Amino acid sequence: MCYILNMKKLNLHHLYLFYYIAKYKSITKAANFLEISQPAVSLQIKNFQKECGVQLLDIVDKKIFLTPVGKSLYFKCEELFALKDDAEEIILGNKENASEMISICTTHPFGDYYMGSFLPGLINKFQDSLRLSITTDSSDQILEKTLELETDLGIVGKPVKHPKLVIKQLLRESLQLICNPQHELANKLIIHPSDLVNHPFVTHEPGSSTRKAIEEYAAKNNIKLNVVDEIYSPRLVADIVGNTGAISIISRHIISDYVRGGKLKSIPIDGGLFRYFYLIYHKEKYISPVLQQVITALETWCDNYNRDILVNISRD
Repeated sequence: MCYILNMKKLNLHHLYLFYYIAKYKSITKAANFLEISQPAVSLQIKNFQKECGVQLLDIVDKKIFLTPVGKSLYFKCEELFALKDDAEEIILGNKENASEMISICTTHPFGDYYMGSFLPGLINKFQDSLRLSITTDSSDQILEKTLELETDLGIVGKPVKHPKLVIKQLLRESLQLICNPQHELANKLIIHPSDLVNHPFVTHEPGSSTRKAIEEYAAKNNIKLNVVDEIYSPRLVADIVGNTGAISIISRHIISDYVRGGKLKSIPIDGGLFRYFYLIYHKEKYISPVLQQVITALETWCDNYNRDILVNISRD
């Protein structure tokens, strides 16, 4: 005869009944331990065996014996309840530690030049209640990691559109022309498109958001740049320009130390030129209270930074 177990009716309660009856070899002791009446335990274990279609316990002269199937199930119950105890320890331990791990994957420019200013305030605010994992990658890789829920938050350097993502503009960077203080453009108050022509131009690595903004500006104004070098590092771009007759366009924030030290001259571009950073996260991701506070803190920090930049530009 073939029996089919109705899995919808199998639950931990049934297994608890069986396990403690088998452990104590007594329905009375199992009932006392589980704080259930003895008749209720007897009836439920009887119905459980009937639904299973197998005999798990034999009762002879008021003594309980495990059948071969019962012995196998007993050991599996031990393993199952040990796993349950481990799961409870993880949950309770997490509550007691009150420390939540949050991962942020960001582009190299944002990670190198902005996270160092943002993170101290965040760490001071949360103290021991927050653990952070900060990694860097390309915008395309960050997009993939966010879609696969491999990172809680992503910060990318280009606008993205995806039905599964929440996308928010975070930070606007002002891009300006840089040149050696002795360069013929150094005394200009503003740079027009025609000023960029015929000068050796150091550009950025392919795929970078700064390079894309520069190329779009050149195409819009129908000019061709005299590109002599492609450099992956913004700092290296600044060093080359500061020691040669070349020019470049770069984030005002990145080269602020060079300008203050007199190594470079930074000049605004007519009409303004900007690049943007965006916050992305999965729409279906659970946003815990701590993660929401991190998002809010990041947005607030970037809003303040954007406002301060506008004030500084107007003063310049």
